[in-house]
Amino acid sequence: MDFKQVYYDLVNLNVGEILEDEPMYKHTTYKVGGPAKFFVHVLDVEALKRGVQYCKDNDIKYMVVGKGSDLLFSDKMYEGVIFSLVKNLNQV
Repeated sequence: MDFKQVYYDLVNLNVGEILEDEPMYKHTTYKVGGPAKFFVHVLDVEALKRGVQYCKDNDIKYMVVGKGSDLLFSDKMYEGVIFSLVKNLNQV
């Protein structure tokens, strides 16, 4: 998978703020988890739809998360896209 192209495609789709190699422990209540190749703070529901459709069309692993409660991520790299519905756990 060409991760550079995926990044540029997500930017062009205007899905939201895209973080590369973002540690998942920062986004879970249990504070565990290795990096996700791409972590996206989605702008809105339409941006989420565009991002998910892009991942489906291109056979890219993806996951949609909320506040991160009761999530456990491996310490290994998640080679896909995590779409977050929450900008920051401290804001909720």
